[in-house]
Amino acid sequence: MKGQKVSAESSKRLDLMCSTENGFELAEEDMKMRGPGDLEGTQQSGLPIELKIASLAHDGTILSQARDYASSILDRDPSLSGSENSILVQVLQGGKYDMKTILSFIAGKESGVSAHLGTNDMREVEDRVNAGDEKAKKVIDAMIYHVAKSIAAQGAVFCGKVDGIIITGGIAHWKYVVEELKRRVSFLAPVHIYAGEDELEALALNALAVVRGEREAKEYK
Repeated sequence: MKGQKVSAESSKRLDLMCSTENGFELAEEDMKMRGPGDLEGTQQSGLPIELKIASLAHDGTILSQARDYASSILDRDPSLSGSENSILVQVLQGGKYDMKTILSFIAGKESGVSAHLGTNDMREVEDRVNAGDEKAKKVIDAMIYHVAKSIAAQGAVFCGKVDGIIITGGIAHWKYVVEELKRRVSFLAPVHIYAGEDELEALALNALAVVRGEREAKEYK
């Protein structure tokens, strides 16, 4: 049901919600209509992200592929000093940032918590919060808010049928963050805490399984 005074955009959004139950389709169409929104603050829509060619609303697949390819280049040549990347370096340095700054952007050192607090070491941030640093507390609370919102959004995609939520990584050692996330999302499903980073152990165990013939090695191209 809708009242008589409904804007064309609102009517289009309502029609879209009636036409599909696919959460990904709804999210994509909503972003096309409203813009990508503020990635860090409280603005809900219309952030003018300065992409010269691509559009977040229309080019999600190719942007994801481009990021994966850029990551693979940095994995092979972190400093971009190889001759095969000389043209790429010239293009990147043609803008307003020097190479060191560009690499820090790509590595995530100038984004997120690090951009606001000057560090990505959560142990240091925890100490600052505990010492009464109000800015650090606000940044972490904002991070918790956005993480919880993302988790809850996935709950909608799965129609509420969520078996469990896992909080892992080094930040899972921080009791305040864990408790706040649990307070916000535990209504969806049980929250399990696996503190620490176990990527290397997982890689080693799977490599051992391949050597023992228990698992087939996969080649990704």
